Amino acid sequence: MAGAQDDWERRAAGDPRTPPQQLSELANRRWDLHAVIAANPNAFPELRRWIAQVHPAALPPVPPRPPQPMPVPASGRQGPIPPQAARPVPAPPQIPGYPRPVVSGVRERRGSAGWWFAGCGCLLVLALGVLGVVLFWAALAGQVGATNAAGEIAAQNGGAAAGGEAGDEPEVAEHLANFEAERATYDALRTRLDGNPVAPLVAVYDEQMDVLEERAQDPEIDEFGARSLAYQAAQYREELEAAFAAADARKARQDGTLTERLVMRETDGFVDVVRDAETECGASEAGSITTGCVFGGDPLTIHLLPESGIDSDWEREMLVIHELAHVYQNADEEGLADDLVARGLFQKSREKMADCYALTYFDRWELAYGGQSIGYDYVCTESERQAIREWAAAIDAPMPN
Repeated sequence: MAGAQDDWERRAAGDPRTPPQQLSELANRRWDLHAVIAANPNAFPELRRWIAQVHPAALPPVPPRPPQPMPVPASGRQGPIPPQAARPVPAPPQIPGYPRPVVSGVRERRGSAGWWFAGCGCLLVLALGVLGVVLFWAALAGQVGATNAAGEIAAQNGGAAAGGEAGDEPEVAEHLANFEAERATYDALRTRLDGNPVAPLVAVYDEQMDVLEERAQDPEIDEFGARSLAYQAAQYREELEAAFAAADARKARQDGTLTERLVMRETDGFVDVVRDAETECGASEAGSITTGCVFGGDPLTIHLLPESGIDSDWEREMLVIHELAHVYQNADEEGLADDLVARGLFQKSREKMADCYALTYFDRWELAYGGQSIGYDYVCTESERQAIREWAAAIDAPMPN
């Protein structure tokens, strides 16, 4: 169909079930999704580091830190401290060994005074060299010992450098606090959908938000990871807010027709009505007219004929509730509707199940009125209607008593 479709790549980027290799491929071609990919628990560390290196602008900016006071020299004057030249890493010292030709050569010529002085000089240089090596190793051992001692002290104090919680760092704690604030706002919005049968189609990031919450509990999370969590949670919260704003706009602009009033009443404005069934719902069979349809790729939109193209209020009511049944089937996360059809109810037809939902909703026993017939030529039984009532109760679909 030509209707609007979801950005499946954006959903895949944030879905914790997306394989790491697919995330890598998405990151290569969809730089606008880098922040979403970085927050995905399946993004491997090398991929996150690559994103941070090649596209740092994709991540939320790090808040500026307050300026630190300039250290005061011993003289009491405030001023910059000149930078120290970087000391080259020393090469491993060469330990003296055997044979020792210089010493042995000198000893062979002790009979000459000149050679004796030369010999003393060489021996002195050698002695100083050995002493330097000994002092170097002693200093190195002392530095290693001091480092180990500092590590032990940091570990005892719970410092992050010796295995403490990264969340104790101020920047990490700040981003985690931002994440919790975003999560709280999302949850508050989510509670407004309680009892709405289309809630699973509106709050599509519930599972991803739970995954972010689990990652926020990681004691070793770093600043990059915490910042990504807060950013992704903000994206989910903004999309849910946009869904509420769109629902409010639909309710405000509805045209007052019976079909729109029914849809707005049953779904609180989260389902849209578009009058394009003639072009979007496919060709009609001979002797019939396709008056409405719902597509799985766009489950929150019902395509209908214009109100004038539907003959009676009876037909309009049955049409809308039939199409809403398809919306509820798409919102059925547990697959209960599919189970009923698979068991043989409604002649194993989702369309006839939708007819049965409309017949049960209005407590009607025929699909014809005033010379007009609608639906798929099957009036469901009482046992099937009871199954419809139980299904509706399980997914919060409206069903008048």
